[in-house]
Amino acid sequence: MFKNALIYLFIIGIVFGTITPAMAYIEPIEAERESRWSKGIESIAERIDLSEHQEDTDLAFLKPLLKDKRIVLLGESSHGAKEFNEVKIKLIRYLHKEMGFSVVAFESPLGQAVSILSPELGSPMNIMKHGISKAWHTEETEALFSYMEKTSETHHPLHFTGFDTQVDPYFGAFIRDMVRETDPTIAAEIQRTEDACWALYHHETDLHQAKKIAQELLPKYIEMEKFLTTFYLENPTKLTSDKMKRIDKVIDLRIRFLTSELEAQIRANQQTNSSYIHPSSSKKENASYLRDKGMANTISWMANELYPNEKIIIWGHNYHIRKNNSLMIQAFEPVPHNGDYLPTMGELLPANLKRQSYHIGLFGYKGETMRNDGAIAPINADHSSYSIESVLHTAPFSPVFVDLTSTLSPANSWMVMPLNGSYWGMTEETFIPRQQYDGLILVNEISPSFYAQPETSHTKD
Repeated sequence: MFKNALIYLFIIGIVFGTITPAMAYIEPIEAERESRWSKGIESIAERIDLSEHQEDTDLAFLKPLLKDKRIVLLGESSHGAKEFNEVKIKLIRYLHKEMGFSVVAFESPLGQAVSILSPELGSPMNIMKHGISKAWHTEETEALFSYMEKTSETHHPLHFTGFDTQVDPYFGAFIRDMVRETDPTIAAEIQRTEDACWALYHHETDLHQAKKIAQELLPKYIEMEKFLTTFYLENPTKLTSDKMKRIDKVIDLRIRFLTSELEAQIRANQQTNSSYIHPSSSKKENASYLRDKGMANTISWMANELYPNEKIIIWGHNYHIRKNNSLMIQAFEPVPHNGDYLPTMGELLPANLKRQSYHIGLFGYKGETMRNDGAIAPINADHSSYSIESVLHTAPFSPVFVDLTSTLSPANSWMVMPLNGSYWGMTEETFIPRQQYDGLILVNEISPSFYAQPETSHTKD
């Protein structure tokens, strides 16, 4: 699906004087153009120093770019890459210490993030393992949670949450343990309800059976919400208003799944467990779209209700955080769809939050990454000259950051031309860089995270 590619190429050529209408979209002197781009990269590239002695002062270039931004979205072309984690954690420290950002929201289920509010978890390692998906159970990410722990007793703590809407296996145990002393029977029923909902979301493929299970679960969640509201009023020390807000939101997400997203999810499960793929024909049939819409709504809820006065950092995949997935020229689709590409989370954010956001895409030039199933996979290093990886690779250092919001010129015309970029380092996508991101980071060589593990809860990317 190469949508509008020729039109983009034609317009860009006219704007920068490299072609005439009669020449269609062919640029006459390719070597000259690549030399011009290379020199342009040298003049705008910023170095990110990952050496241990560096105190993050090398990131001062971010201040003028982000001074008016409330949300920074940090992407990655694949989960499970050590250097991606290191770059993002370095940026998070700087944004927290120097620019007043105080919330990190991971592409992990909100219910799973709520479960870390349990006082029994203790260490940063345990909080990490309970709070985020296993793709990020790494040494690098543990260091981030240790940093958050150190800030917890200061006047400027760095808070953690999740924004994914997928059903997780942790939320039920958290609620069960919290209310077991008050009512062990209800505690056990809550756990059974959550277990059934998790199995329905991730494994059920029979639509008739799924509808039957959903009809049984829906009144249980309504009763759960009523019980917890009463529990909250009677136990203010056990269940604070902040916790109750989060719990209410998770239950609302469960009810939304059962009432309006069930058929799309069962359809996706059928395709996951079969070689037969039947593309969706509408948004309501596409589980991937519904998930991204839910994540955008969750971030909006966080920004307006949970953290109304805080600046927020979003940690997720490039696919989710890019600005205009519906304008991609060629793109990977987790759940295939007939017709134009569907919007993803970054595009679905409310307009007021979009204006306050800065989207950063991360890419790797070569190396290996950890897949969601725990296997190590090489990324494609055979990049065309018309790729994000090749253009940024001309910088004299790595990792390299380039701002895409700067004034256009022939030296950076690549920012508004169709270029390739890798999804998970393996599948080529084609897009206009400036349409999708405000900034880009390239790491010349990535390696698997040290102890990333398979995702047993089937969290999808």
